[in-house]
Amino acid sequence: MTPPKYILIAEDDEADVVLMRIVFKKCGIAEQVVVTRDGEETLDYLHCRGPYLGGARFAPGLVLLDLKMPKLSGLEVLKQIRSDARLQATPVVIFTSSLDEEDKAECLAGGADEFVIKPINFEAYAAELERIVRAYATN
Repeated sequence: MTPPKYILIAEDDEADVVLMRIVFKKCGIAEQVVVTRDGEETLDYLHCRGPYLGGARFAPGLVLLDLKMPKLSGLEVLKQIRSDARLQATPVVIFTSSLDEEDKAECLAGGADEFVIKPINFEAYAAELERIVRAYATN
């Protein structure tokens, strides 16, 4: 049996996590969300090590990855995801407040499926997240 797809949110800003959970609840996938708060924890989760030792070893249906995170940046996490044969096909969307074109270019060159700038308006934020979820995590 194939495990259900779930979304891994790698986000250190609690306000963003709350907004994402509201949108995911609206999409009917609230129970299929895991949150990590920094780059190191994200990799621990994906590799089932540290506090996640012994966890299930299957890739999420989508990783929503913040770019500016503590301990390891989203770009470094992305590089490590793309270098892991088990995770290479996992969709990774950079969901960030960065307007830096160099950040965007580096992430896309590093294998991100998309680079999305977080909208400021809640309705636009919710619509963008819902689009991403429907595109990557509900197939």
